[in-house]
Amino acid sequence: MWRNLLLFILVMLVLYWKPLWHRWLQPGIARLALRIKQDHSPLMDNTMSIEQAQKILGVDAHANRDEIVLAHKRLIQKLHPDRGGNPYLATQVNLAKQTLIDQFKAG
Repeated sequence: MWRNLLLFILVMLVLYWKPLWHRWLQPGIARLALRIKQDHSPLMDNTMSIEQAQKILGVDAHANRDEIVLAHKRLIQKLHPDRGGNPYLATQVNLAKQTLIDQFKAG
């Protein structure tokens, strides 16, 4: 009887605690979403200014390619749709990385 009760409690913790814990661990995602919404209209095409891209990835104006790739990797691991993230936010993070990488190629 105790075994069944403990199993039930464990299952309930896994089912209900994991979504709460997921939200608790990633408070910065909501702030990132707000920053992206403020800077982008959903009707815009796939263009982004360099300042917007730096703001999304959280890098400064003098960031090198490795810092950009590292910041992208860190964010995309949290925001990827396969991990429960938002497809729009993941697209914007990818676009920000591409914008900054293209800046290095151009100049």
